[in-house]
Amino acid sequence: YERTLKRYFDHINLIKEKYAGKIKILRGIEINTLTGGRTALPESADISCFDFCLVENLDAGEGKTITNGDIFAFADRCGCPTGIAHTDMFAFILSRGEDPYRYFRRMADRGIFWEMNVNLDTVHHGHEHKYMLEFFEDTEQQEIVRRSKVRLSVGFDGHKVDDYKPQRIADYCGKISRMGIKLAFED
Repeated sequence: YERTLKRYFDHINLIKEKYAGKIKILRGIEINTLTGGRTALPESADISCFDFCLVENLDAGEGKTITNGDIFAFADRCGCPTGIAHTDMFAFILSRGEDPYRYFRRMADRGIFWEMNVNLDTVHHGHEHKYMLEFFEDTEQQEIVRRSKVRLSVGFDGHKVDDYKPQRIADYCGKISRMGIKLAFED
């Protein structure tokens, strides 16, 4: 595992060096945290060298993920900026009996961001995440996120180059900025 992780990191570094001065490359890793089978992130794994990590399956339920729903402790364990992917955060927060504004504020204070996944690709059969669509329509949710100062990112979970739609990413980043919400890696 450690050798594979190092090879992956080294490969991203080569790309970062190759395109330095042309585009900004961030070294990221996405972690599927479901329990059972092979552990996605063994306790011994050090990912603090990455520029960020995305955590999937935060909302899978108690005992079903290595996070046990505690993104704050897991982010500390990661040692790098952490984002939450593929998660309806409002539903997750309410299922925990917590106040959305206070929870998002804690995330903002800890530098934890929320990824809006705007995939629309053949692998997922053109699926769009309902929570993402609702967020862009729900001004109350937008206001909670804006006031909390939690940052958002926009991701595209396509698995084929032909499916990637850069303009879709740019459009959603623009929508977020026009809402007065900062993007995760924005200065």
